[in-house]
Amino acid sequence: MTTHKKPKSDEAVKSVCLQRSQAITAYTAGKPGLSVDATTYTWAQLGAMYQKSIDTRTELAAARATVESALAARDAADAQREKVDEDVLRWAAGTFGEASAEAKAFGYVKPSHTPLTAQEKAAAVAKAQATKIARGEVGKKAKAAIQAPPAEPPAAPAGTGTSNKS
Repeated sequence: MTTHKKPKSDEAVKSVCLQRSQAITAYTAGKPGLSVDATTYTWAQLGAMYQKSIDTRTELAAARATVESALAARDAADAQREKVDEDVLRWAAGTFGEASAEAKAFGYVKPSHTPLTAQEKAAAVAKAQATKIARGEVGKKAKAAIQAPPAEPPAAPAGTGTSNKS
């Protein structure tokens, strides 16, 4: 028995189905039907099967194009909405007050501060100390102990000295 590669793309499947449908129409007139797995099909039935496969794939391609178009429209609408959404909430909170029913009707929720856990605080302190060590930073007392070199008085420009002419 010969095996054929199964076409992978919709267009390839449609091409194969069209080829077989045309061959059935052209070469099976007056021939007996085909028996497959104990079921006998007429050539008209087989041609209709191939045509249905073509038609359903064509319908699916149109539906996919519609979906792609709808998804692109949705994404564009969401992009526009997202640009103004935070500003609308800030406006509602600023105009009506953060705790007002009007601001809540817009969907404004006052940001809540979650206190750090003891582990998070300890990790933050350790990280800060590691940063200071890496940068070579020192505390207030150590900074105060650092003395800048004494400033030298600026040199007087040549020829501007005072002279004692009597």
